Amino acid sequence: MADATGLGPLKTARGYYERAWRQELKRIHPHWTAATIRKNLKWLWDSRTQAEEDACQLLVDNGASAHPVIDVNIAPHSSVEDNMPPDARAAFWSTWAAQAGVAPVVLPAVLPAPAPVPAPVLPVQPLNSSVTFLPAIPHMTELPKFPTERDEHADWVAHDPSDLISFPDSTPADRWQGARMLGRGAKGVVGLFVKLDEHDNIVDRVAIKDTAKDPPEVWFDLIRWRDRLPMDIAILERLETQGAHLNILAYRGYRLSTIQQRYRLYNAVCDYGCLMDALEFYSAPWRRRRNTHRKMEFDTIFGTDEAKRLAAAAYEFASPFDSVAAAQKALATEDLWGDGEVDDWKKGPFALPTEVIPEAFLWEVFRCLVEACSYLESGAGVDLGPGKDWRPILHADLHLQNVFVMPPEPDTGERVDEDMASPGEEGDGEDGRKTYVDGPEPSSRTSTERNSTSKAQATTTKTTHGTTSPTTAPRT
Repeated sequence: MADATGLGPLKTARGYYERAWRQELKRIHPHWTAATIRKNLKWLWDSRTQAEEDACQLLVDNGASAHPVIDVNIAPHSSVEDNMPPDARAAFWSTWAAQAGVAPVVLPAVLPAPAPVPAPVLPVQPLNSSVTFLPAIPHMTELPKFPTERDEHADWVAHDPSDLISFPDSTPADRWQGARMLGRGAKGVVGLFVKLDEHDNIVDRVAIKDTAKDPPEVWFDLIRWRDRLPMDIAILERLETQGAHLNILAYRGYRLSTIQQRYRLYNAVCDYGCLMDALEFYSAPWRRRRNTHRKMEFDTIFGTDEAKRLAAAAYEFASPFDSVAAAQKALATEDLWGDGEVDDWKKGPFALPTEVIPEAFLWEVFRCLVEACSYLESGAGVDLGPGKDWRPILHADLHLQNVFVMPPEPDTGERVDEDMASPGEEGDGEDGRKTYVDGPEPSSRTSTERNSTSKAQATTTKTTHGTTSPTTAPRT
């Protein structure tokens, strides 16, 4: 019958001796099989001293449940070979005891109370992989089918919502629904999922990125792994443990499939998309003005008036038969002769861009990028404790499409009461338009028109207390 320690008495001295050693071998060699442990236990028993055997026999006589004292100095660092001779100490101590006339060790009849059970420790993860930097197999749950370019977007966003429960802050009772695709790149596809309450109101959103399957030479590349995770995930996990940074895209978890050799990331949703999308509102007018001035004649030299100069430039730029103009186009031919730049010319070939990128927005983007990169390089104020230094993180793919823009905090606007507004918050701005706090200006345009200009609102500015400040918060 076992006592409070969970160990029962044994009938042989060898049983006590091997039980003590079995626990030690499992601790120092957690990956050894049962057969390997048995072979090493036999060698250890053959290497016992007479004193150790007498101590174990005394445990048998008393029906004790305690472990005998073992000499951990002879613990094998690797498995012993078959028919390996016992450790030399066994013969030495037996011969020394016989020559010196030393009697066997006699232990007291009543054994002392067993030592208190030590606090539990985390077990060492078994090395069940031939590549030690990989996670255990299987790891988590399998991911759904990766969408290829031939798949319809609806096929992916409509896949089983139960696939979403494997990330933090989500439970099986949550109702998740695929909304739409957000984008596709060379290494993955991103979709928007929304969480609904009992009244079908959206209460949460998450952007899910599924990576494409890596070839074996990439997946098993040691340099791409950290903390037994793909390096992208490991870096996000480390940043999350240090606390979220305002200018780092919020991370909500991951799923990893070692069988499919790919993973899934859960991130916050950025309403204004990437920086490339946010600047698209200004792109066409700037390209139009640039191309206009490239082929514009100087009236002081040729004596032409302004209207003729602009008309000539517009005609030469829009003509598909002019090889010189074609070589100076800002867009590819198939894009230019579609419904893009040519339509802009038809709407007003003599008009210069009425919108320019606000300087305050450019400075705000620059500030946010500097703060984000500074945080990655030095931690920017993160206290890791004594003796611990921040390990710099290098962003190896920083470009406009990897910088995301979110609305300001708070992201819902409230109209300023003109009667209660302060001098810097009066209803009319410099251009005569009404001023609103922390939100886009209401419009009577149709939903289609509002959608077409939503990216313009991403880079508009607001006027508060007489100063102009950007209404975006870029994230890397």
